[in-house]
Amino acid sequence: MKIGILPNERGVSIIELIFAVAIVATVVTAIYQMFYFAESSWAQGEIETQQSQAASVAITSMSRALRGIVAPSPSLSPIEAANENEIDSDEKPERVHYSIRGGDLILGVVEPNSGPPWMYGGDESAIVVARSLVNDAQYPLFRYYDENGAEITPISQFDRDRIRVIRIAPRVLMSRSAKPTQLTTDIAPRNMRSR
Repeated sequence: MKIGILPNERGVSIIELIFAVAIVATVVTAIYQMFYFAESSWAQGEIETQQSQAASVAITSMSRALRGIVAPSPSLSPIEAANENEIDSDEKPERVHYSIRGGDLILGVVEPNSGPPWMYGGDESAIVVARSLVNDAQYPLFRYYDENGAEITPISQFDRDRIRVIRIAPRVLMSRSAKPTQLTTDIAPRNMRSR
């Protein structure tokens, strides 16, 4: 006598097969969507982390440069304009210019042609220091304060010698859907404390 697994031994009907395929397809789609969401969230987090780290490195680099600004000669101010500074790194004070162009923080450097006294006139070499900055007139990259902590605004050529503290505050747009992240540090240029 034959013993079968299925009582009628006709096999699986087409309807049962379609239902089984539909259930398997639904489960596979759900698993794929879960992995896709996890991977895209990880990738977005990675981008935000990189942008935040780049802005942090930029603020550290700018702080170091601005702490050591020096005048090209004793009769001149170490700060030429609101965002152009002289720094001393190789016994020749380079002219350093920070600006934001199209969301990129640009570091421009001009080496002196001759000196001392130092004379400038060559081409500016530009380097992108950080990306995705959204600073504007309401949230400027730099703010300047006098010895009493009062903000100096707007900066004129007569106010440059009054600067004792520079606040660096880049606003980084981490993702299109999020609010910008504000990083802030205050620095006191060493060579301007006693001017």
